[in-house]
Amino acid sequence: MRALSRAGPVVVFDLDGTLVDSALGIAAALNRLGVAREPVSVDAVRALVSFGAERLVGEALKLPAHEVAGALASFRAVYALDPCTRDDGFPGVFDALSALAASGLALGVCTNKPQGLAEIVIDRLGLSALLPVIVGSAPSRPSKPDAQPLLETIARLAQGDGQAVLVGDSVVDALTAQAAHVPFIYATFGYSAISDAVASDACFDRYADLPPLIEELFSRLPHGA
Repeated sequence: MRALSRAGPVVVFDLDGTLVDSALGIAAALNRLGVAREPVSVDAVRALVSFGAERLVGEALKLPAHEVAGALASFRAVYALDPCTRDDGFPGVFDALSALAASGLALGVCTNKPQGLAEIVIDRLGLSALLPVIVGSAPSRPSKPDAQPLLETIARLAQGDGQAVLVGDSVVDALTAQAAHVPFIYATFGYSAISDAVASDACFDRYADLPPLIEELFSRLPHGA
């Protein structure tokens, strides 16, 4: 991918279902709790990941409401010990991000995963050097689809150009981009189908297609968009 003529555009990525197939590690952690009446499948986790950890734990483990908080705390402790391996990153993700960074784009992550867990996952994937800014959930920060975490990510990455795009796999990501007035690129291999009512500006089926797609999208955006 050739270097862009305008310096400093920003590409922000969702994490779960976009950069990493985190359902593998999540299902393993849920099953290690020994709470579920039957094993939690990876497919069940994929269907719930986009709705937040509380709903994920409650529905995957089929728990009554009063037991969810305790199970969530236990899950997070177990999951943090072994959230993923480098092989859990989606095929081609490292090469695509390397190409984007080499072209002069600033890359970061905006996720509803807790800040510390998000940092551990990015490190395990071997992507820390390529994704220097990670904005995860924190007590003082609203969650997506609120625009604030995305705008914070962009502000921390901005190099003066003002252009930015969000890459994600869910309706939550699409609504976040919409709230922040940022173009949205849909990762079709992720965890959540996008309804016709929620528009994306572009989509891709594999990471090899992402660098030229982003270059083409930025070429169509007005300066400062």
